[in-house]
Amino acid sequence: MAVPDYFKFMTNATSLTGDDTANYLLTSQIPIDETILKQALGDQASYLRTYGDAGYQFKSAASLPALKQLIMVSTNLSQDQLELISLSGLNGLRP
Repeated sequence: MAVPDYFKFMTNATSLTGDDTANYLLTSQIPIDETILKQALGDQASYLRTYGDAGYQFKSAASLPALKQLIMVSTNLSQDQLELISLSGLNGLRP
């Protein structure tokens, strides 16, 4: 794989799950109840599991900005109280 192709492949838009979804990691300063998060995400996400004390990992076909907005509206958290990252964007950082 050529270098330009590699960097194109390892972007946040790349789905490494094989089904056009991406894995996301959500952490927040204020713990979010799992039931509320499941209701907020609805059918937008699957494979929701806890990650640490105040975080969740899940899969979704929705974009990162759309998910972040949906979570902020549903949980009444502000943008600086939560962090949502696409795990596919971290693949290029591995040694």
